[in-house]
Amino acid sequence: MNKLFVKLSKCSFGLQQIEYLGHIVSGDWVAMDQEKIQAMWPIPQNVKKLKGILGLKGHQKRFIKKYLSLIVPFQIITKG
Repeated sequence: MNKLFVKLSKCSFGLQQIEYLGHIVSGDWVAMDQEKIQAMWPIPQNVKKLKGILGLKGHQKRFIKKYLSLIVPFQIITKG
């Protein structure tokens, strides 16, 4: 039989939400940590950097309300 140990200093009990791997997780929802969003979405200095940001951030669209309508202007810029 395996013995499992818990380090109480790393445990949290009775919380409504917890931060985990850059996300805020509750019993009902998962959201991105706002500090992480600010760090991961730098202001692009040119069209090439804007394309790179849009390409890398597509996986975050499920966490951002109206994501597609928000990025349409940026997509127009990158095609122009």
